[in-house]
Order: sequence, then C-alpha cells, then structure tokens
Amino acid sequence: MGCRAHYASTYKVEWKGNDFNYAAESLYGYLVDNGCANVHTSDEDTAYCEWEIEKESLAAFIKEQEEKDPNEAVVDRDEETQYTRKETLEVLRTWLTQSDPDIDYIRISWH
Repeated sequence: MGCRAHYASTYKVEWKGNDFNYAAESLYGYLVDNGCANVHTSDEDTAYCEWEIEKESLAAFIKEQEEKDPNEAVVDRDEETQYTRKETLEVLRTWLTQSDPDIDYIRISWH
C-alpha cells in the first residue's frame, strides 16, 4: 500500500454571485434549523469558511420551503437588512442551477 501524493490534472475555480453580504451565519442557521441535510463547513466559524451543500438535499429543502410564507424574513444581515424566504430561495435556486454540473454538491466560499 502506501500513501502517495496525487495531483489534479484539471482544476478550475470560477466564482460567481455575491449574495448574502454579512449574512453567512444567519443563512447557515436557516438551512440547518429548517432541515436542509448535508450542509458541511470547513470550520465552525461559518462566516469565513468553505461550505459544501449536497444538491439533492438543497433541492428538497427548496421544495419544502416553497410551501411556506414567501414574505417571511428568514435570513438577517442586521436589524435593518433582512432577506425574505422568496429572495433567499431565488438565490438558492440560482446556486443549484448554475453550479458545476459535474459534482453532486455546491461549493460556497465566503470572502
């Protein structure tokens, strides 16, 4: 056996979007507290780390959330800036449809 080094022959990163400014922790709470399974973070500080969200889980979460009040504030940036369920689900749908089709999860980076 052994432990050998391997490298990626293809590696590309193309970041898109700039959503939920200063609202990472609130978005994470909304997802996890409302049953979105398979949301993984690279660190406990969810505001400054990498996230991976399984696409199948996110699609199920979106479908479930569409049945609820679209005008309810579900993600807070601060006391003055809130995102409604409708606004939040629109962004999540974009992430789902525009992310890399070759992998089963969505990679989110906060910077």
